[in-house]
Amino acid sequence: ATVLGKVNAAMAAQAPRVEYQYRVLLPDGSHRWLQGLGGFTYDAAGTATRMQGINLDITERVQAEQRLRSQAEENAALLAEVHQRVKNILA
Repeated sequence: ATVLGKVNAAMAAQAPRVEYQYRVLLPDGSHRWLQGLGGFTYDAAGTATRMQGINLDITERVQAEQRLRSQAEENAALLAEVHQRVKNILA
């Protein structure tokens, strides 16, 4: 879903808050990951009258998570290889 779609869905559900992540392309060709956190104020009819929030640069966190996933996949592959070799030796 798009950022606008998430914001609109949150407002339609009269949610007090919305949170989303998205990637932006910078003019130099690099990418940055941002996290948006927002809150709504509603009138008596339930219509959102105000949204305030913040966008945080979470690029380093996303990159660290990607590195951890990659390391976990490599470790799983290595463990499977060791397991297979031990099975072959014991067979």
